Amino acid sequence: GVPIIISGHLRGWQPLTGQIETQIDQLDLATVFHALSVSGRTGALKPSWVFSPETNIKADIHVSNIYYRSLQLGRLTASLAIKNGNLKIDRCQITSAHSTIALLGYLNKHPKPEYYLGMYIKAKDLPIQDLFRSGASGKPLLEGTLNMEALLSSQGRKVEGFVKNLSGQANFVIAKGKVIKSSILIKLLDFFSVQKIFVNKPPNLAKEGFYFEEIKGALDINKGVVHSDEVIMKSPVFNAIVRGKVNLHNGKIKADLGAQPFVTVDSILSRIPVVGYILTGKERALLVYYFKIRGDIRDPKLSYVPLK
Repeated sequence: GVPIIISGHLRGWQPLTGQIETQIDQLDLATVFHALSVSGRTGALKPSWVFSPETNIKADIHVSNIYYRSLQLGRLTASLAIKNGNLKIDRCQITSAHSTIALLGYLNKHPKPEYYLGMYIKAKDLPIQDLFRSGASGKPLLEGTLNMEALLSSQGRKVEGFVKNLSGQANFVIAKGKVIKSSILIKLLDFFSVQKIFVNKPPNLAKEGFYFEEIKGALDINKGVVHSDEVIMKSPVFNAIVRGKVNLHNGKIKADLGAQPFVTVDSILSRIPVVGYILTGKERALLVYYFKIRGDIRDPKLSYVPLK
């Protein structure tokens, strides 16, 4: 179990009123989420006495070390209030050396069921592989240093619709990293290999990973659909830009991709009868190949679009 120190004062029973302060040394959010999920399915957790219309409790919570599986999140401080059968998060902040997360919101039962959660997330020089290792598979898809700033919110009648109701904006940069696993990247490298675009063989993605200098973009999220006009990857092998959308609710992607391999125009023209190119000056031309990305985000279909 997890030792919890509770201090303060409470009066009555129904109604229950007062103010408490809770101190916890360390807490794994994965364990909390699992317990809530099990209790919700079995109906074991029904604190009707806490959320009765007469209850009036204020609570300050301090957690010295909060984490999610292997991901260290840092220190948590929060102020909550339960009043008129409703839960209100006045303030909640989680801080570490590499990240800051601030939350506020409410979970209402009266006069009608409704929830709201607003989030501000900032990451600075965060090893992105740590995020992936905390996932279900425990295996990183990317390595690199993440800098990000996001302002998100979700509002609706039922918490189960949190992802479907998610909206906001985010900006991110992942610097000097490697793609460890990506079906899109594998298919793109396979296409270039078949077309003999590269003079030198690209790295073996499965064994070495694909090094990139930078991946950056701006995201708009509206009702669970993430849209971007520009996500850019710069690497020594090729540059790429993606524009499109991902539906977080059903996991579907619809996007267009442009890739510019770093080879000479003359070497490609000698091998491929028809190619497209973009003029960038009197003496320079950069070849760009266009693709469509469609299907399930876990293994989407990549289709080459020849220029006419």
